[in-house]
Amino acid sequence: MVYRPFYMQAELLEQALGDPFDPAGLFSFHRAVEVDEREEFPAGACQFLDQEGVPDYYIPARYGGRLQGFDEVWLLLRVIARRDLSVAIAHSKTFLGAAPIWIAGTPRQRLDLARRIQAGEAIALALTEEAHGSDLAASDCVARKIHQHYLVSGTKWLVNNATRSSTLSLLCRTRASGGPLSTSLFSIAKQQLDAATYRHLPKIKTHGIRAIDISGIHFENAMIHEQALVGKEHHGLEYLFKTFQITRPLCSALSLGAADTALRLTVKFSQERRIYGDTVFAIPAARQELVNAFIDLLICECLALFTARALHVLPEQMSLWSAVTKYFVPTVLEDMVRNTSTILGARYYLRDHYGFGMFQKIVRDIAIVSLFDGSTRLNLSLIASQLGQLTQQKGDRVQSSPEEIMARLCAVCSIQSTLPEFEPEKLALTNRGRDELQTGLAIAARQLESQLAKMEVPRSLALDLGLLIHSLAQVQQEVDQAVSSLLVQQEEMRVSARAFEISKTFCILHAAAACYYIWLFNRQVLSADLASGEWLVLCLNRLLKRVSPQKDIISSAPYQEHVSALLVQRLEKNCLFSIFPVQLAPSL
Repeated sequence: MVYRPFYMQAELLEQALGDPFDPAGLFSFHRAVEVDEREEFPAGACQFLDQEGVPDYYIPARYGGRLQGFDEVWLLLRVIARRDLSVAIAHSKTFLGAAPIWIAGTPRQRLDLARRIQAGEAIALALTEEAHGSDLAASDCVARKIHQHYLVSGTKWLVNNATRSSTLSLLCRTRASGGPLSTSLFSIAKQQLDAATYRHLPKIKTHGIRAIDISGIHFENAMIHEQALVGKEHHGLEYLFKTFQITRPLCSALSLGAADTALRLTVKFSQERRIYGDTVFAIPAARQELVNAFIDLLICECLALFTARALHVLPEQMSLWSAVTKYFVPTVLEDMVRNTSTILGARYYLRDHYGFGMFQKIVRDIAIVSLFDGSTRLNLSLIASQLGQLTQQKGDRVQSSPEEIMARLCAVCSIQSTLPEFEPEKLALTNRGRDELQTGLAIAARQLESQLAKMEVPRSLALDLGLLIHSLAQVQQEVDQAVSSLLVQQEEMRVSARAFEISKTFCILHAAAACYYIWLFNRQVLSADLASGEWLVLCLNRLLKRVSPQKDIISSAPYQEHVSALLVQRLEKNCLFSIFPVQLAPSL
């Protein structure tokens, strides 16, 4: 089979979107800010994406779509989000609304939904209610079974595309007793409802993403056929939790796309703006801030790409990995954009000056991503709840050999490896104590010297990598000890403040392992300046500094100039800020 980079389709879409600095362009930064100011739905941009065939990537290939690899969908969304996060969120919401049907729907439901998406219809996911927020089990929207039908009554709130959608994946309470087995999921086509039994609620004003349809819907004894039920009755939460295991990694594309533009605008400004007789970029402190931002992007890219590909190779471990990615990537990149804004000074705050005012829009928009598909604290809770089992499992007999684990990690990380077809039935609500990426970090610490010797890595770089990997492995042991201590104290892990802090460190280790293995298994396809590994050293060092800010394991100075040049090269060659050579559309 001929090797086909997963980013080819994203490059084609990027070229079709045109120059973002051309004010007349449909996907220009000027248009994005203009539509946002008017709070006008970006209908033209969404229609253009429909014409370019993007909705086909929301449909699995077996149902007539083009979704074969989640890494490909992830990068398509990243390319769209770098132009306008509002458009990316408004358009991709159809995938979120459809995902529960791909997981648990009947063949008829899936084929009908595929037909609707291909016809350009928007699909929404209606979950939340104003009184209950993220407590989905407390739903007051009720579906009462009457013979072969259900009567639906209640209100769903803060629903993306609630008004514009043709079909809803709707969560309703179907059992009065409450609890995890009290809700069911329904796929409801509005055209099949009596128009007198439902009404749309007004658009809700939001701080960011002002242009999109965030509204709601109210039902009053709306009659739906029992064939609208998705999967088993009372298992709605199970299907939603599995849906989030797919959509959380894809949310990272939204943050990565927006952060790429924020960094691109700032680096351009730093090269053009002269102060104290030279450019801002020449100032060491400013250049250091930009290199740190670039490194944060690469860390988040490695973690997100790993998780998107792992959906195909190790779906049974996604309950943990999706939560790690959803916690880590949006929070790190939101902080990165805020830190980068200091380079722009007052210009980041202006709504119509530098870069058409795009930076201030990104500052507002990117903050919403951490709320999607479970808030930051909810994802930390999901991670914390599994820490005990993960730690205890390490003391048990190893289920797989290091060779078997490395083979699976290679299948996930190597972009030359063909991904198997996604099998949603393998998604599980818990990892059952397994985490092969963290196990891989321990294996790397034991095998690093022999691995690097085979690759002919320069000795100084190999020594620094060795120090960093072994230090990370030591932190991993400290995490295990801290978890064991909490278990002895019988802490309730999912709500423990200490467990939350440990979970944050756990995510840092997870990101470090992803960076290492993405590098290790892709060196043959990376450009020489990336294959050499200087960027990896800075990634691992920056992650360690998140654990111990005052501790210097290595000197990063020898690598700064190389990575600074890499950052500038990516900008000058008009490539995505990525370890892969994703070519962007020609720009003014």
